[in-house]
Amino acid sequence: MPNQRVTAEMKLVWDMHETWTEAYIGIRHLVYDVLPKPGRQMPSEFHALCQLALVGSNHLMEVGLYKFLQSRPSYALLPESKKKQLRAATYNDMLTIWIQELADWKPDLKSPPLKCTERLRRRRNDTVHKTSAAANVPMARSALYSAVAGSQQLWLKSKEAFPYQSFLLSYPLQDERPFSEVTFP
Repeated sequence: MPNQRVTAEMKLVWDMHETWTEAYIGIRHLVYDVLPKPGRQMPSEFHALCQLALVGSNHLMEVGLYKFLQSRPSYALLPESKKKQLRAATYNDMLTIWIQELADWKPDLKSPPLKCTERLRRRRNDTVHKTSAAANVPMARSALYSAVAGSQQLWLKSKEAFPYQSFLLSYPLQDERPFSEVTFP
């Protein structure tokens, strides 16, 4: 049999990740591809995965908040001692002190989406530090949705484009209930 020439075309595409995008894609995979759809029976170890999704979603918001603060033009003007203070700042201090100092606006923690991320932060603290609070799939999905919305709000409030929008287009997020509205088990 004579040799036939085979022609093939290959296209390589890759995403460049950093802390926020890597966390987002991993949590999104856990929430939508690993965990079952809401309302289905699931083994007990999946409840622990739901807790991890909550903790990871809170991490996503914290990373988004820190990246936002670092991206402020006034951040570059800070002395190294202040930058060190910011690196050591708590999530709450970043929201209540540092946003005002670096972005010149005060976050509204009583309205969505930051109201949702505040509830997520408290639930994360309960899960990690206190009672290992139970979680379910609707909570996991809502946590991711709310963390992304909270991250987006930071740039929106400063009238800037969300720097991770292209990743949200490549890895779309489903509409979910805000975390301030989910029922805890």
